[in-house]
Amino acid sequence: MTFAEMAGIIGQVIGETIQFVSPNLWQFFWHKREERMRIMLILVLIVVHSFPRFQKTPKKTSCVQAITGQVPTSLRAFVHMN
Repeated sequence: MTFAEMAGIIGQVIGETIQFVSPNLWQFFWHKREERMRIMLILVLIVVHSFPRFQKTPKKTSCVQAITGQVPTSLRAFVHMN
């Protein structure tokens, strides 16, 4: 599921229009530098944000149920509950 799809679901549930705008990485980098964040930390944030876009969607696991003892819900159900 993309960030735009998640924003759409959340918006539908709360009755507001939410539009995801993909960040410009150079602007993000310079904004964080202005906040005096260390360069290596900024680069880690960029990699963590960008890298999953170039991979296949991971397989579903039973980790949520094993950890919480509850069957995982959909994003829509989660937003409704919270």
